[in-house]
Amino acid sequence: MLAKPPLRSIKTHWTAVLLACFLGPALLIGGLHYRFEYSATRDSRIRDVGAMADVRHETFRVWLHHAHDAGQGFLNTLSAFCRDSDTGFAACAKPPMERFAAIHRAVGVAL
Repeated sequence: MLAKPPLRSIKTHWTAVLLACFLGPALLIGGLHYRFEYSATRDSRIRDVGAMADVRHETFRVWLHHAHDAGQGFLNTLSAFCRDSDTGFAACAKPPMERFAAIHRAVGVAL
């Protein structure tokens, strides 16, 4: 005996049609919602990382500005202090420069 082809009965046909009519839009809406939520979450994370990078950059810029000002002030003080030294500028400047390097954790400084 031959088997019936699928969707031969009206009941099976309408069941398949109704199932497709309800599941198709539901799957479409669910897929679009997932896509937009994923995109929004990704954009939010990218924005958060960018904001964190901006904060770190600004902190680093302020730190560099402070270090520059400290170094400039030290050099101005050192040149005024050792300008009229009897032992010479290099001999007068070496101890304060070593202290400054130690205070500011300058690694690898050889004077």
